[in-house]
Amino acid sequence: APGHEGRAYALTGPEAVSWAQVAEKLSRVLGRSVRYADVSAGEARRRMIAGGRPDWYTDALIVLFLKWAQGGYDLVSDAVERVTGRPPRGLERFLADHARALREA
Repeated sequence: APGHEGRAYALTGPEAVSWAQVAEKLSRVLGRSVRYADVSAGEARRRMIAGGRPDWYTDALIVLFLKWAQGGYDLVSDAVERVTGRPPRGLERFLADHARALREA
């Protein structure tokens, strides 16, 4: 619809969730245990480099991971509903909607 030209929106679900909560919700939807393993930035960097990722890419991901760990992305906005007129789906609903594909992955 007109009126969104040049605008940027922070599109989020209805709640901020931690990685541990994501694992818990995945476990429930998939019917098997999914565990979040919290590793240090140094260990994550070592593993990514060992996996063949370039230094610049690895360093950028580490910056993002550290910001996540510090709560820097714990944002919840009402933009989805304002723009679409419908409330956003929560993570659990999204996972349930895509459970079959997730099980096959």
